[in-house]
Amino acid sequence: MTYHTVIPLAIGVTLLAIYKLQESPIRNPSKVDVIGATTFSVAILTFLVAMTEGERWGWTSLNTLGLIATSLAFFVLFILIESRVRDPMIDLGVLSKRNVFFTNIAAFVVGLGMFMMFQSITYLARMPPPVGFGSSIFEAGLLQVPSSIILLAVGPLAERLVSKRGAKLPVVLGSIVLSISFYFIYVFHYTQAQVVFGLILISVGIGLVMVSMINIVIQSVRSSRRGLLPL
Repeated sequence: MTYHTVIPLAIGVTLLAIYKLQESPIRNPSKVDVIGATTFSVAILTFLVAMTEGERWGWTSLNTLGLIATSLAFFVLFILIESRVRDPMIDLGVLSKRNVFFTNIAAFVVGLGMFMMFQSITYLARMPPPVGFGSSIFEAGLLQVPSSIILLAVGPLAERLVSKRGAKLPVVLGSIVLSISFYFIYVFHYTQAQVVFGLILISVGIGLVMVSMINIVIQSVRSSRRGLLPL
């Protein structure tokens, strides 16, 4: 049901992109980094399979450890390739810039915390009392609707704050809000109202941090290299 209901939204976004988005005036002719894309795909694929099947296979099984080792080997190979090809998929030289590097580290930490929290909330809602709420998967999704709406509203507000005060202040404020919100849900998760409030706080923090970090990267890299960043 979830995948079916998102189809109209995906079609709508596609039509908006076709008819409303303007083509960038910046042109940077280059070749597709097929080798880099292939090695990166293998590295990601083997890692995800290991993380997905590790619990069933056993985290110390040969299958799991072999896939993790393969993933690490292809990540190293990917880095070696990207440092040598003329048109890399990810420009490691740009990634090494201080603002870009630390912003990507922060984005990884925030993203990891965000997805782990959303997954935890789903498990919490689905588990029977007294641990959870004994909700259906649909009801578990409804718990996250208010925070999703707040996230849509915080994005434009964060952009205005960035325009007036710069990108650093919203990152600091968003990080403080995220720290408080994660701790709030850790301590107070006994009622659905507490969970919804905690998720709303998380959305406020994510909106402030993500919009600001994107602006930091854009301001730190020349226009011709912005398409070669992982963030």
